[in-house]
Amino acid sequence: MAAEFGTSALEAGIENAQLIGSSLAEADNPRGDVAFTSDVTYFVSDIVGFIHQLEVAEARRIMITIWSEPPPNRRAKLFKLIYGEEQKILPGQQELLAVLWDMGILPDVHVMPELPWWENQRPQTQEEAVQLILDDRVVKPEDRDRARPIIESNLDVLFAPSDAGFVPLWRTDMRELLITWESGAK
Repeated sequence: MAAEFGTSALEAGIENAQLIGSSLAEADNPRGDVAFTSDVTYFVSDIVGFIHQLEVAEARRIMITIWSEPPPNRRAKLFKLIYGEEQKILPGQQELLAVLWDMGILPDVHVMPELPWWENQRPQTQEEAVQLILDDRVVKPEDRDRARPIIESNLDVLFAPSDAGFVPLWRTDMRELLITWESGAK
């Protein structure tokens, strides 16, 4: 992602963008007009500290993009089916917004129009449907042989056949959210 950032900025002729390749707490006084982070807050244990670091690092606006459902959580039903136990669920937009409100921050929340590009796959056969799950990171490589019959015997609850192919039923609609606010720092 860092390489893509650099290439995109170069191709667009943007010279005033900087990628901070470390935690903001470790960075050497980063400052900018905008602090942007994407798909990070799910994994941050001290979200209040992280938000404070974003506020210190920027001068005008903070932008956070996350999905309406954290992508790792989308495999919870598969995880339970295959491993027989609940998957650890990561905090999402409800938890982030509650923390922001507790901090006195009332951000703008924009629901982005595009659906997740990586979830457009519609397997055309039952075998391709089974393979879609086996190839997913929810199934550890060493567990694939054990998982195959479980998936095959539950295919009717995992997928719905359609003209476009087999539609995964464990996935609910998900949209990207832009959470943004102007900070008091100038």
